[in-house]
Amino acid sequence: LKQPYYAGLDLGKQVDHTVLIIVQKNEKGQVRLAHKHQFPLGTPYPQVVGYVARAHQIFNFERLYVDKTGVGDAVVDELQAIRAGSVSGVFFTDIEKENMLNHLKILMEKKLLRIPGDDQQLITQMNEQQYEYLQPQTAQPRIHLKFWHPPGRHDDQLYALALACRASLEAPPPGVGAMMLPHR
Repeated sequence: LKQPYYAGLDLGKQVDHTVLIIVQKNEKGQVRLAHKHQFPLGTPYPQVVGYVARAHQIFNFERLYVDKTGVGDAVVDELQAIRAGSVSGVFFTDIEKENMLNHLKILMEKKLLRIPGDDQQLITQMNEQQYEYLQPQTAQPRIHLKFWHPPGRHDDQLYALALACRASLEAPPPGVGAMMLPHR
């Protein structure tokens, strides 16, 4: 039984890095980090799109979630045009970040997330993420969290992982879900 891959792409350029993370989900619902690539600062987006296209040829990911905030819209359009998997853009609102990081937290609490123990950059970014509770405004129906990282630090790998895990959330584990019926 083939275990599917899912990808998350957090976009940056001058100050923050662009990071691609690919995870694999098994029949027990475990999500394993299969590939991580952090692009050097200043990497042009066409080069990022080319790398993602090559990664899709290798991993054939089912779904790719891309940070659509800022310039991300154009990158999403380009990735959709070249058919780099099922591509969806995600706007990084406070509530969307909260939803993604809550899903990541649940995976960790259930011991369903597998990342290399020696991946110090990713582990540091996970540990350094800070938050505060924000009271609802008229447009927001509930208290929500605002997230940030310490000055001079990064959270690009964390959000690429959160995007990839969120992409895997919307699919049942292999062997579960819809059944193929014989054609009559």
